[in-house]
Amino acid sequence: METLDLTMKSIAKKPKNVRNWSSRATNGSVIGTGAFRLMDGSSVRTPGTGLWDVSGQNLENYGVPADVYIDNTPADFAAGRDAQLQKAVEVLQEELRKNPSKEIPDR
Repeated sequence: METLDLTMKSIAKKPKNVRNWSSRATNGSVIGTGAFRLMDGSSVRTPGTGLWDVSGQNLENYGVPADVYIDNTPADFAAGRDAQLQKAVEVLQEELRKNPSKEIPDR
């Protein structure tokens, strides 16, 4: 379900300042399937619904690319680092330097 949520949020009309922070392309698994039981007791799954964007693009197998691509490596994991989170913080800090807040919120 997480992949579907990321794909749908990524293709939805959104403000320019909203990013797809998945750090990797979504895999495009967005069709709905149904299962049918066969006479021998086995079952088969078949597509039942699909999703398209407003331009008519079928979203199945169409992964939405990340705005900032970074992957956690095994070395990151072993060292207890989250490279995706670190990169997100770096990008946001840079954006704040370029566009500082004009108001200081009440504390």
